[in-house]
Amino acid sequence: MSHSSALQLDETRQALRHYRARAWRCVGGGAGSVAFAVVLAVVVRHPPGALVSILVALGVAMFGIGIGALSVAGRMRRALASAPWTAYRAVVVPRPRQAIAVVLADPERGELRPLAAVVTRLRHDAVGPGSDGVLWWCGAPGSPGVTMRPGSGELVWTTPIRSARLRDRLAGAATAEGVWTGPVPAPAPRADPGAPPARPGRRIGLFRWVVVAGAALFTLGAYAQTSSQDDPLVDLTVLSERPDGSCTVSWTDPLDSGLRTGPFHCDPNRDPSLKSRGAGGSSGGNGFEIGRVASHGLWKGRLYRPDEFGPDGAAYQVVVGGEYFGLPLAGAGLVAGAVSVIRRRRETLPVAAVVPRTARPLS
Repeated sequence: MSHSSALQLDETRQALRHYRARAWRCVGGGAGSVAFAVVLAVVVRHPPGALVSILVALGVAMFGIGIGALSVAGRMRRALASAPWTAYRAVVVPRPRQAIAVVLADPERGELRPLAAVVTRLRHDAVGPGSDGVLWWCGAPGSPGVTMRPGSGELVWTTPIRSARLRDRLAGAATAEGVWTGPVPAPAPRADPGAPPARPGRRIGLFRWVVVAGAALFTLGAYAQTSSQDDPLVDLTVLSERPDGSCTVSWTDPLDSGLRTGPFHCDPNRDPSLKSRGAGGSSGGNGFEIGRVASHGLWKGRLYRPDEFGPDGAAYQVVVGGEYFGLPLAGAGLVAGAVSVIRRRRETLPVAAVVPRTARPLS
């Protein structure tokens, strides 16, 4: 005979889908921000570096938050598939510069269970109970679990507070806030006996893919940077030039010995003797410049200035920047994976509840 679980309820499944959709929006927004920064660097010849950096930083932050939320969603699903909802009276105890805490009152055992809510500041309102002071909780006693305010459709992941001293302080604050005051909560709903059992789902190692992505970025960036060192220098004949440095040049392609003509950005501050005598127009004597020709990858055959980091400037920097971003990303994935393993092992050790001296049954 299968046991009843919170995940068998339509309300719970809908709330979990809402949580996962919000996480995926965060992942998509972060990826979109980084992609827009890359497109901006590729399409615009001289994109504003500050804007590109802000977009990349914002995208990486959003992507990381979304990935973390997806990991929490998987843990929520496993917890919700393992036990039914239980109704408790609860109070929220704010903690400056720390995770917001919620304390559940167990009237049957006369115990208080202080929990830390894993939420961003934007979702603090979803942590506490409603006007009736009731909160549903799902999980094993003394272990991480899920809370939901009845009718809110907002799931919150909670972890037990392991510091005995802090648990006692929070229990005292909750008692002073009147957590024991009020009627016994109505039982939380249970699934119909004939409802199909909920599948907990399998755990997906997200951090291993973070390591793979970081290693791939590092490899691509290292290859691009190493290959650019072999790009040949070429002498350019400046056919026309404008005061801002925009010019048209011709050169002999060192890759196939063909004659090429195309736009280029000359150095407007170079020696006047090297400039076209027709600067500002298309007539006059030819000037002189030096460039490099990309000999590899997507930019093969492209002309760029020697003082630029690579072909097309910022576009190439985005790729080579993967070398400097990929290695820390892979390292962060390794550290986060190790922390996740240690955390899961700690969670197998349940945390004792608090039995305050002033505890009394709910009326």
